[in-house]
Amino acid sequence: MSRGVHLVLEQQLCPAGTGLLIPKTSDGRVMFVLPFQGRTLVGTTDSPCAVGEATTVSAAEETFLMDHLRRWFPGQPTLTVSSRWAGGRPLIQPDSDRGSSKVVREHEVERLDCGLISLLGGKWTTCRVLALDALKAIAAELNQTLPAPVLLPLLGADSSPAQSLASLAALRARLEPLTPTGPLQRRQIDHLIANYGLQAEQVLEQAMDSSEAMPLSAVVPVCLAEWRYNIRFEWAKTSSDLLERRSRIAFLDQAEAERLTPEAESLLLASSISPINHQPKP
Repeated sequence: MSRGVHLVLEQQLCPAGTGLLIPKTSDGRVMFVLPFQGRTLVGTTDSPCAVGEATTVSAAEETFLMDHLRRWFPGQPTLTVSSRWAGGRPLIQPDSDRGSSKVVREHEVERLDCGLISLLGGKWTTCRVLALDALKAIAAELNQTLPAPVLLPLLGADSSPAQSLASLAALRARLEPLTPTGPLQRRQIDHLIANYGLQAEQVLEQAMDSSEAMPLSAVVPVCLAEWRYNIRFEWAKTSSDLLERRSRIAFLDQAEAERLTPEAESLLLASSISPINHQPKP
C-alpha cells in the first residue's frame, strides 16, 4: 500500500486555468499543481504505509508538498490549505525490492486453474480499463465472445453531442428565472448544468418553496432542493454523501463542510423522501 496525499489551497496558482507539472522533486518524484473549482489542487506524495494509515495525512507529507510549492511560487506571500485528504494505492509488489515510487501503476488480471479471476492493483483513474480487462477474462473463461459495446448518452445528456450543446444552451436560459438573483446566480447555474446536465430543472423542482433554491455556500452553490434531489434520486444517506460525494464541498473547504453538516443532518433526519431505485425521467 502506498499513500498519496492531496492538498487544496484557497489561492488560485494556475494562470488562466492551466495545470502545472513539476517534473522532479527533491526525491525524484513528480508533483502537480492543478486548477480545482476555483482553488488549487496540489499532489501527490508516494509513501509506503500500513492499510490502516492509508487515509491519514501526515505532517511530514504536507510539509513536503508545501515546501516544494513555496520554491516554485516564491512571490506568493500566503498559501492557505483549505482541505486535505489521502488515499491508498494497492500496488503490486515486484520481485525486486524497490521503493513504492518505482512500482509500475499497472493492474493485473489473475486467472487461476479453478476459474477464480482476481483484479490486482490499478487506480481509480483506470477503473474502466480494468473492468473491460476483467470482462475479457470472464468471456475467455466461459469460451464466449464479448458483444460489441453499445453507445449510451451520459445521464443528463441528449441523444448526440451536438444536440446536447443546443439543449444545454436552451436550458441555461430557462434556469435564470428559477434561480435566485444575486452574486451567486451565474455560478449556481454553471454548477447545476455541470453536475446534472439536462436534469438541472428537475433538481430545482424538489424545492418545497422558493427559499430552498437559495445557495447555502459560496464555496459550491448547493441548495436544499439539490440535497433533496440527492436524497431521493442519488441515494444520499449521510451528511458525508451530501458534502463529499455529491457536492465535493469537503474536498474544497473542510471548515465549510463542518459548518453545513448540522443542516445536512437535519434535512436527512426530517426528510420523508425514501430513495427510489430509478433515475428521474430524462
